[in-house]
Amino acid sequence: MSGWIKIHRKLVAHWLRKDPVKFTWWVIMLLEVNHSANKISLGNSIFRIERGQSAKSLRSWAAIFETGTKAVTNFFDLLESDGMITRQTLGKGKHSTTLINITNYNEYQGCSETQGLTQDYTQWQREGHTNKNENNTKNENNGKEEDAATSEILNFYQEIKKENFVDLTNISEREKMDIKKLLTKFSVDKIKEVIIAATESEYYQDFNLVKFANIFREENAIKLLRGEFKERKKADKGEPVSTQNHTVTAQFRNIE
Repeated sequence: MSGWIKIHRKLVAHWLRKDPVKFTWWVIMLLEVNHSANKISLGNSIFRIERGQSAKSLRSWAAIFETGTKAVTNFFDLLESDGMITRQTLGKGKHSTTLINITNYNEYQGCSETQGLTQDYTQWQREGHTNKNENNTKNENNGKEEDAATSEILNFYQEIKKENFVDLTNISEREKMDIKKLLTKFSVDKIKEVIIAATESEYYQDFNLVKFANIFREENAIKLLRGEFKERKKADKGEPVSTQNHTVTAQFRNIE
């Protein structure tokens, strides 16, 4: 499976964010539904499955979510009650499945960018170019995708960062390269999870300044995803630490 999806920033404040498991399932659904229409056969009938729809069985979704069919059904009930999906049965009897339709999929996953690239490429072919530069074109497109992903990450960071977080409005080229390097390890959505974890971290609350490396250095990003920086340590909370002669207060130190 290739390609990418769009995630609106308002998802950060959505009720799904309070449940990491259901939040992950929802993102997986956005990735798993059709990005283009196709047809399937059930028994002696043919059905067309549109963009934003899926005809996977409950057992298939259970396998994808790594859970049971009952949990899948309950999750779908929850989504449908909030108007996020609609369901209907396709086929009859043993030749049937559940059609999932994600509401407003095309509104949020519009394909205008893809259409623009397709039109540009068609024009490029009409002008008599050959496929000799195909690799260069792919590299250029990959570069554009990296730049777009980096901008998306930075915009997301700037929107939700705390007051004591470093401002990345004028990010250096080296820092941009560090984010692109991180993108070879994690998806855009995963890096956004890292940023969210940093903003919710008690460990960072008393920092005078949360630096770029505190979030985007690979080893720190991994720790944030693991929840290792979620809470302050006892000494970090400023609680007294006893010595033989007197009591001192532990100081909170930044991670370098």
